[in-house]
Amino acid sequence: MYQIQYSIWNEKDFPGFQKKLVDLEEVSKAYYRDTAGGNLAEAHSIDTFLHDFEYYYLALFKAHLITKENFRNVLDQIKKVVAVKVLPKDARKYFALTYQNQIYINPDLKPVRSLTPDDMYLMVHSHELGHVINNQWVDASFHYANTLYQNPRVQGILRNMGLSSASYLKDGFCLLDEVVVQDVAERVTYLKKGQARPLMESRNDKAIFGLNSYRTNFNLYGEFQKIAVRFARTLSFLHCEVQDSDDEVLRKLDIAAFRGDFVARIERELEFHPDKIDSFVILLATMGKIKDSTYQIIGLSASKGSSVIVNSYLSPFEQITDSYTSPSKKGY
Repeated sequence: MYQIQYSIWNEKDFPGFQKKLVDLEEVSKAYYRDTAGGNLAEAHSIDTFLHDFEYYYLALFKAHLITKENFRNVLDQIKKVVAVKVLPKDARKYFALTYQNQIYINPDLKPVRSLTPDDMYLMVHSHELGHVINNQWVDASFHYANTLYQNPRVQGILRNMGLSSASYLKDGFCLLDEVVVQDVAERVTYLKKGQARPLMESRNDKAIFGLNSYRTNFNLYGEFQKIAVRFARTLSFLHCEVQDSDDEVLRKLDIAAFRGDFVARIERELEFHPDKIDSFVILLATMGKIKDSTYQIIGLSASKGSSVIVNSYLSPFEQITDSYTSPSKKGY
């Protein structure tokens, strides 16, 4: 039976959390035994995930990413994980996957930059748990994307940009989801290491951005970090200041996303400022196109993307975000 690592999880304040860990071990290992064909060599990876699961929730408090107001909501979300499964060997090009609240883990993770394999397991497992938490608004974002796309004006704007599908709006929200869960995972990992996060640095990925460089301090998904920061600075409810660092902007975005009403707050903002809807849908759809093309380039999609496509949509995105984050015109 799973042994709880931290003594703080009393039933009064954290109802069902200890039981979730114990039940998750039982269900996950039973499935593993039934499907492993007698080879139990990778069963330890489930134990690693459960240890990381417990630390992740603790770290959210330590990093002040959840508060007394929403920790129960976050707890209810992460308790929705129904099973931990080991990715088959032919699917281990993925770090991990989450599908229908089942998390598929990769026991063959390798070091990345300064991160050890143990660091990578914590980071990747934290990333997937973040997706489970964000599901509370990702589903709502898809509904909102469909609602936006029903507007003939929105359809016309996107058609003129070659983005005639609500799927690009949905993928824009998905890019934000990826960045939020990765930023939180990075914070959790370096908190456990007892180290400061790396400084922002310029990187080059010619396959994605051609000759253009991008700045990031992420170990994974760094190509999306600055895009999400630019978008976040346009949301007035995040109260981003011109002098805020990218790290502080992402922190505000993380906290807002983990509240659960993230999409509802965007809807309210646009209802209050309907003249900003055009810019919003352009930003969201171009983010979606950039994400879609990037996944194609790195082999996570069957279609073929290119740096030319990425840069052609990055340019209008940057023009709009620059206009909304200037000192004289800040936010929606």
